[in-house]
Amino acid sequence: MYLLNDLWYGNVNPSERHACRGSEYKKVTAEAAECMDRLMAELTPKGSELLEDLLDTYVVLNSISEEDTFIRGVRIGAQ
Repeated sequence: MYLLNDLWYGNVNPSERHACRGSEYKKVTAEAAECMDRLMAELTPKGSELLEDLLDTYVVLNSISEEDTFIRGVRIGAQ
């Protein structure tokens, strides 16, 4: 299990993955950043802070979910 955690947290790098220039990932990332900038400009300071707290919480939840999915996938692959 520790090896999977090390792999997940980048202590073991089987390969480096970069989004290719012009890829769908980069396109959607740019769109999200633009939407975020526009939304932050519309919100009050308190609203901006609340949105940032929400997004930070979502990032943590997503990270937990991705780690669990990764570990399950490796276990299934090993079986």
